[in-house]
Amino acid sequence: MPLNERAQRLKIDTRESILANIIALRRQRKEASQAADAASVNALQAGIDTLLDLLDDLSFLSLEALEDSAELRQTIAELKQAADALEDEADNITTVAEALEKRARIIDQAVEIISKLRQFVPIPIPF
Repeated sequence: MPLNERAQRLKIDTRESILANIIALRRQRKEASQAADAASVNALQAGIDTLLDLLDDLSFLSLEALEDSAELRQTIAELKQAADALEDEADNITTVAEALEKRARIIDQAVEIISKLRQFVPIPIPF
């Protein structure tokens, strides 16, 4: 197994282990709370907080590794290219929409002119 896959597997295993311990400590804290054992509740909560901090640290390290990866940089570059292509396509759509709007205005003007001419020259309307 390649080194980076082993490191990734280790991170996943560590995360799963930390989460399992948090669940177990929460269960114990609930039992201690029901038994009104304040000292145990506080100690268990401190353990939970420590594990949550470790989980945060592990997440931070994973994010740092992701930020430094060539794969992420490539994905970001591809997303930027796609965004640029979408902007170009939006500009094209706007241009087409403007052209259609101008054509509609020209047709409206032609209809208006024909309507005025009909007063002077009878134009047969085909059925």
